[in-house]
Amino acid sequence: MSFIVELHWPSGIEYYTEIGKKLHNGQGKARIISISEITRAINPDKSFENSVANIELANTDGYFSKKMTSSDQYILGNDLKIYNDSTLIFSGKISDIPRSNPNVFQITADVNKFGYSLKPNKVIKKSDFPNVPAENEGKYGNIILGTASDEGGNANGIITAYKVDTDKYLLSWHHIHSLIKVYDSSGTDITSSCTLDNNADGNAYITYTSSDNEIYVNCYGMINSSGDLIVNPARMLEAINDKFGSFTIDGITDAESIFTSRGYENGAVIIINDDLSWEEVFKNYAINFDCLIFQKSNGNIGLKVLDWGTEIATKRIKEVYVDDKTFENWRDLKEIINEYRRMYWYHFRNNFFLRSPADISATTKWQATTTDIDLRYIRESDIARDVASRLIFFKRNPIIWYSFSLPKNKGDDIELADVIEFRYKNGLYPNAWRMIQIYRKTYSQNGLIINFEAMDITGINTGLIQLWDENDDNVVLLKDESDPECNVLL
Repeated sequence: MSFIVELHWPSGIEYYTEIGKKLHNGQGKARIISISEITRAINPDKSFENSVANIELANTDGYFSKKMTSSDQYILGNDLKIYNDSTLIFSGKISDIPRSNPNVFQITADVNKFGYSLKPNKVIKKSDFPNVPAENEGKYGNIILGTASDEGGNANGIITAYKVDTDKYLLSWHHIHSLIKVYDSSGTDITSSCTLDNNADGNAYITYTSSDNEIYVNCYGMINSSGDLIVNPARMLEAINDKFGSFTIDGITDAESIFTSRGYENGAVIIINDDLSWEEVFKNYAINFDCLIFQKSNGNIGLKVLDWGTEIATKRIKEVYVDDKTFENWRDLKEIINEYRRMYWYHFRNNFFLRSPADISATTKWQATTTDIDLRYIRESDIARDVASRLIFFKRNPIIWYSFSLPKNKGDDIELADVIEFRYKNGLYPNAWRMIQIYRKTYSQNGLIINFEAMDITGINTGLIQLWDENDDNVVLLKDESDPECNVLL
């Protein structure tokens, strides 16, 4: 077993292997001195960590010194991949070339510095719209998916369309399905005087004769290639990326099916009208739709939605392969959040939530602790309730983390967010099979051992916790608090 580094120079791709090991397919150069631990992880707040690799290559005969005085010196931002034998374990871009030891060529590569800090939305520029009013230059346009409307709420327009030319207002950086209502700056309904223009330039405009610099809009958002409104959250994420991003997202089809079964269609709305980065977009999406978005070893983005009630583990880890280490992260009783106030149906123009109903609560024997949950991409009560109940499951029950190690040949095919079965001889559930989800994967420096951290999610298939909404009598059939799995902290 050995590492292989694939480095993309301006002059072409070169491969490097470890000194004293066989060359890659009989090619390449035996240059690798060391490679740091390579870790990819999902954080509890739904963000994912930047994966960084530090590589040291032998500068034998000044090989790399010569390259760095030629056109090959322009290497920052180029691709770098690391393989453990034939398994791709890291795909990133060169972010730094430290220079200290003339005998060693050092490279730092990461995945977040390039791409994730970029913004999908863009500002209105005079170079694009020569006649734009000065007040509107530099304003962020809109990306709109789903039903963007406050009809039934304030009914004064949830989105701002900015004037960019005479009688021409920019609504979005893409075509939309249709208008619902349009209001002028005084709140007057001007829908009948407005015409939607899905322009050949790819943007959507509203034609309206007025001196107003902005008008306010409710509308049905981005359409697919058939002209249909995109309503499934998974397809919304895909559409934003296809139009404004450059990522490859795996897991869209599986997520679409689960979102459909949960009834999340037609109740989701994603509007980006500010300077959110892709990293922030992914995090907000993961929180609002109860899923994980993460960096895969091949450089793609992974999307994983748990199929609560019927989730199936893809692999079993036999006890013999489990390291003699585990840790259980117990939450202090005072930190347990057992009530959520669902803040949803967000007014993207006026920056407030149209709906924040009574608390959604878990039966408890200790003092209630309440917090708000920001569900700005959800506009239906049933969906907001569903997401809140799934989040409160992890806040109400003990969070148990496991740490274990596997030899390379047993752990290579386990990816972040994978669900596997696990049995451990000690701990809270001795000798019991538990269903866990992978949150961290680390290749050791020698590449022979892979370390994992995972969260126990067994309870998602046997029910949640008893839950009710003070505004109605609809009690969700959830796990009773007398059950041992919900009672261990009492």
